[in-house]
Amino acid sequence: MKPIYLKMTAFGPFATSQSVAFDELGENPLFLINGPTGAGKTSLLDAMAFALYGVTTGDRSGESMRCHHAANDLETEVIFIFALGKKYYRIDRKPAQTTKAKRGDGDASRNATANLYAVQPDHNLAPLDWPTELLSARSVTQASEQIKTLIGLDASQFRQVVVLPQGRFRELLVASSQDREKILASLFQTQIFKNIEEAVAAKARNVHNAYHQLKQNLASLVADAGVETIEQLEAEIEQAQEPLQQAKEELANSKLAHDQAKTAYTQAVELNKRFDSLIDNQRKFEQLRSQQATINEQRELLQQHRHATQLQPTWQELQKATEQLKARTIQQQHATEQLSVTQKAVEQATADCAKVKNHPEQIDGLKAQLNTLAKQADLVEQLQSLQNQRRENSDKLQQYQQKLTQVTAEQADIDAKVAASEAQQQALQTQIEQHQNTEVAVQKLERQIAQAHKLAEQETVITAAQAQLQQAEQPVQAAREQLEQAKTTHKRLQLQWHSEQAHALALQLEPGLPCLVCGSTEHPNPAHANSDQELVSQEQLEQAEQHIQRQQTALQSAEQHYAKQQQQIQHRIEMQTELRTELGELGELGELAQQPVPELQRYLQQQLQDMQAVATRQLSEKTQLAQVTQTLQKLSQLKTTLTKQAGEQQQLFNDCATVLARLTGQIDSLDPEQSLQKMSVQDIQEQLKTLRRQCEKLQLEQEQAQARLRQSEQQLATAKNGDDSARKELQDSQASYTSAQQAWQKALASAPWDNEQAFLAALLSADKATLIEQALADYQSQLIATESQIKQDQDAIAQQQRPDLSVLEAYTQEQAQREHASQQTFDTLDKGLHLLQYSQQRYRNQEAKSKELVSEYKIIGELAETLSGDNDARVSLQRFVLAVLLDDVLHEASLRLEKMTHHRYTLLRGQATGDRRKHGGLDLMIHDSYTGQSREVNTLSGGESFMAALALALGLSDVVQSYAGGIRIETLFIDEGFGSLDSEALDLAIDVLANLRASGRTIGIISHVGELKQRIHKRIDVVRQADGSYLKMQ
Repeated sequence: MKPIYLKMTAFGPFATSQSVAFDELGENPLFLINGPTGAGKTSLLDAMAFALYGVTTGDRSGESMRCHHAANDLETEVIFIFALGKKYYRIDRKPAQTTKAKRGDGDASRNATANLYAVQPDHNLAPLDWPTELLSARSVTQASEQIKTLIGLDASQFRQVVVLPQGRFRELLVASSQDREKILASLFQTQIFKNIEEAVAAKARNVHNAYHQLKQNLASLVADAGVETIEQLEAEIEQAQEPLQQAKEELANSKLAHDQAKTAYTQAVELNKRFDSLIDNQRKFEQLRSQQATINEQRELLQQHRHATQLQPTWQELQKATEQLKARTIQQQHATEQLSVTQKAVEQATADCAKVKNHPEQIDGLKAQLNTLAKQADLVEQLQSLQNQRRENSDKLQQYQQKLTQVTAEQADIDAKVAASEAQQQALQTQIEQHQNTEVAVQKLERQIAQAHKLAEQETVITAAQAQLQQAEQPVQAAREQLEQAKTTHKRLQLQWHSEQAHALALQLEPGLPCLVCGSTEHPNPAHANSDQELVSQEQLEQAEQHIQRQQTALQSAEQHYAKQQQQIQHRIEMQTELRTELGELGELGELAQQPVPELQRYLQQQLQDMQAVATRQLSEKTQLAQVTQTLQKLSQLKTTLTKQAGEQQQLFNDCATVLARLTGQIDSLDPEQSLQKMSVQDIQEQLKTLRRQCEKLQLEQEQAQARLRQSEQQLATAKNGDDSARKELQDSQASYTSAQQAWQKALASAPWDNEQAFLAALLSADKATLIEQALADYQSQLIATESQIKQDQDAIAQQQRPDLSVLEAYTQEQAQREHASQQTFDTLDKGLHLLQYSQQRYRNQEAKSKELVSEYKIIGELAETLSGDNDARVSLQRFVLAVLLDDVLHEASLRLEKMTHHRYTLLRGQATGDRRKHGGLDLMIHDSYTGQSREVNTLSGGESFMAALALALGLSDVVQSYAGGIRIETLFIDEGFGSLDSEALDLAIDVLANLRASGRTIGIISHVGELKQRIHKRIDVVRQADGSYLKMQ
């Protein structure tokens, strides 16, 4: 990951927007982020970490990073553009915050957001204008996960590998073996080896579980069959064959008998139905014969209706002619009345046209008056426009005169202010020059105070260590006393044992026989045993000797611990001496550097306060100077502007006077007698409106009278034609009615009825006639069908007798029960046999599978144990791979650490020993060539730890990038830590970092150590002000 561009808004100490274009520092630069304590140097790292992961390098939340100096309507936001190889990305992140509402005067709470983009760099545009493609919108969690996937590091790993934050640079160096495994696994992407471990282990578990499950299934199969062994199950299968065959034969016989009984019963039921059908049809036939009289009446009624239907068209023609005659008579009456009305309208319209005969002459006179008034209106309107222009120009002339006077007065005021500001600027510059090196002095005092603080910490540690040394002396003394007691007890037991052995020999002495010890034949004083004491055994003597050995071991351990405490105190005292020496080298303290630490701290703190007060006053004076300089620039610009305005106003005044003279001449020329000035355009317009209305009224009256005459004449012609047409249509209707009346009388004379009323009574409605026809057809159909059904029933019965169904039904049920019982017996036996055979087959199949699983587990199980670390070395597959990679890292790191420590220190991987319950292989040790021994890395001093952590980070970066597909660590940020190095170590560390540029690495150092500014020329200065800090590129 390589940073390209960073923009911070209202973030940390930055009240406004501040940006850093890292590519302006050059290709693979080594640069310094410099500034006084509290200015916000670390905030640049916090901003990058927050943009990527939503947390800072110190685990502060985004909400707590909002600048207190920022405007209420300015939202906190970080925009970070970075490169991963040849791909560019942009992350915009805002924390949850409360800012001024967009509407109204209140505040509004805003949720955290994060937008991730893929970026196409275009160096002809500003970085924020580069084309983007949205990858994740607004989701904070989703953006952080995608960043983790892209970079290959989570926030904690990023802080340990890419950023070495202040106070936490030793985390990777002193991390536990498990934590270091997580970091290395992520960096080298060795998850595939972990996946192999887990996959093989899962396969082994599955095989093991499947085998035990099969064993349980085999036992369950035999138990479910009601036997104890598979052999008993097979014997029962053989015994079940014969009963099943007998049941099968009995089932076939009973089924045949049942089928025959069902056939006989079905035939009897059908014959019985024929007997019932014959009786029902005979009864129905008699009922139909009884309805014959009613049916005959319906036939006669239908016959009369059909005859009347033949006369119906003639009767309908008569009715139509009658209705038409009535309508034509009424129509002829209306036409006559309309002719009379239109004749009267023509007479009235003729009279109205005579009244408007003289209107054209009156209209011509009014139009002449309109033309005269229109010309006067144009002249008056033109005159008024010129007069308005003259008044406006006269007012402008007065305004220009006043403005010119005002600008002249402002010029004099500006000249006075410029003189006063120049005098104030000169005074402030003089005061600022008196304190040129205040910032350097403050930084120097801050470093001295930090060094004094470390000195105080060392004194505290030494005091605590001395107390621990006193405590460690007590176990040594106690161990010595216990050892002496153990030796005394052993000596007493040994003497007693020898005495008891002598007594045992004395008991065996005989007079005249030689002693087994001295060979003497005389025994004047044989040994005697003390009867009050218990006998001492050989086992007791051995236990006493073992107790002495344990006490000696305990004494050695206590003495080693005591010696280690002494060594640590001596090491701390040497470090304290080095710190006092370095403190004296940081400034001209003289004998004060050897004073007690509290007194030295008070002195330095007072000096810092005094110098900070001077710096604060100097900062205020610089701010005032900047303000005064800015004021002078504004006054100069204003003076130039006023001079320009004065010339413009004079030109406007002259132009306006010329226009005013021209307008006055045009007015005198247009109205020399001033007669038009007395007229009003509005009065003339009112007169024009009145004349136009009169003219329009006369024209309208003439047009309306002529239109009414034309319309009434047209209506009269139409009325005459309508009256003639109505008279002719009435005559035609009278002739049609006479013809229809004659035709009807002729038809009625040949019909069976005497009058029209009888005809209408015989005429039925269509629905009723249809119902009668349907009823007659249904009756005839039923009669025929019944006779046919009676004959069919008689033919089917022939000479047979009605059967007894109850006897046949009882016999059929008896055969059904027999079949059912046979079926149950067969099903029970068949099911039992199939279950036995199924259990047998399942047993044999699973027995074969269990043998296969045993063979498979022998291979996969041993492999899973080896890969998971259940081996003599207690190292898993992934740890083995990581150990190899870590050796490469430590090799590269040691090359740099040796250079920075004059070949004193190298980093080694600790060998896993001791507790077999713990997995090892990734622990770190430091080898000291001065002593020839290796020790824990946490025993290094502050400066040594910093150099070791720096070397480890650089070595890790080299090795990660050397493996194909690994994560590219192209950037390293180091926050502080250089203050713990002496001048020579600092030079060596800077040389190591500078050499990284050749491998394509970008190195950023955050420090306020003054020597670094002399060694590193590319800088980002963080400048502190009272209202927030700002950035300045060097």
